[in-house]
Amino acid sequence: MANQALRLKKKNKRMINSSTTHRVGRKRKMDTHNLVVQAGAARNAGVPVILDAGGMDSPFPPELLKFVDILSPNESELSRLTGMPTESFEQVSQAVTKCYGMGVKKVLVKLGDKGSALFVEGEEPVKQPIILAPKVLDTTGAGDTFTAAFAVALVEGRSKQECLRFAAAAASLCVQVKGAIPSMPDRDSVTPKFIGDTSQITDARDRDALLEQGSATYQAAFLLFKPWKQGDSLRDIRFEDAPIWVHLDE
Repeated sequence: MANQALRLKKKNKRMINSSTTHRVGRKRKMDTHNLVVQAGAARNAGVPVILDAGGMDSPFPPELLKFVDILSPNESELSRLTGMPTESFEQVSQAVTKCYGMGVKKVLVKLGDKGSALFVEGEEPVKQPIILAPKVLDTTGAGDTFTAAFAVALVEGRSKQECLRFAAAAASLCVQVKGAIPSMPDRDSVTPKFIGDTSQITDARDRDALLEQGSATYQAAFLLFKPWKQGDSLRDIRFEDAPIWVHLDE
């Protein structure tokens, strides 16, 4: 369903209504009407909406932002969205304040090698440094993995700091493998890094099955949400049962 014009069909509406979190993204030159329709449906169903700012060439329309619970840009995307510099943490904070004025009350900023931070209007930002990887082969897909892992931790009721650390752990594993899809870690890999024990990290991914299904962030979120065993196949899983529903991923 990635990069396709979507109408709010009965199946889509049913999937949104049964979701715990709705994560949306945008492709360059894509009609934003679909995003507004889907995000609005999620808001009406009481489903929190996470909007990834990746692939943005122009500002998101105000009618979309009013449906967003958490906006997730990196530094350059935040700068394009607000027209403000984001070279320092203070500048990032000022740009986030402008996002509050646009109607978004929570902003999850990916800060590259400086880590990440969750800003909530009226509260002090929560910072998370990167979890260093012993080697960095490819950063492709790290942002998708980070957002997916944060969403997974969020729907599990973890604290803000735990959500950020879980996301950082997943991203740290992602950059150690080449390729966007093959690099996505599963829960068995992330959990030891999340709790600070790297001795039990394993690779238990069904990559061939992954290549056949869904968008990048959806795949990452689904892998992270359920503990997988070696030999498990996504072919046996009904994606409609996922608590995180994703569309229009980059």
